[in-house]
Amino acid sequence: MQKNVYYGFRKFEDPVDYEIRFFDSHEDALLGEELVRERAGNKEEIKLDKNEAVFTEGLKDVRHCFGEAQGEGGVAGGGAGIGGHCINSKYRNYVIQGNIILLCQGMDMNASFRNCEKLLNLLNEE
Repeated sequence: MQKNVYYGFRKFEDPVDYEIRFFDSHEDALLGEELVRERAGNKEEIKLDKNEAVFTEGLKDVRHCFGEAQGEGGVAGGGAGIGGHCINSKYRNYVIQGNIILLCQGMDMNASFRNCEKLLNLLNEE
């Protein structure tokens, strides 16, 4: 069973947003993966509309607005106000470790995973 969800950021070179979900056990965290994929899954799994998502808490903080033009490295300007849309998730990947699921911001799955690793490495140092 999911107990708590926390949203925050950590400034490395740039600020990176995270969502951490705590569960009673590792087994419960594994069962929670399906809900996490609503925010950090593939295009068919992501549900950012409050009428579709099962977990709606903090949903507006998950949406990432892209402008009209996208380049290889990401977004080339724009936002929701100038022809963009806020239907993309800022979380592209996640990690399950122990009784937590950590969702991490990134422009693609690899960048997101690297951001997960950065935070987990910091936590393991303490």
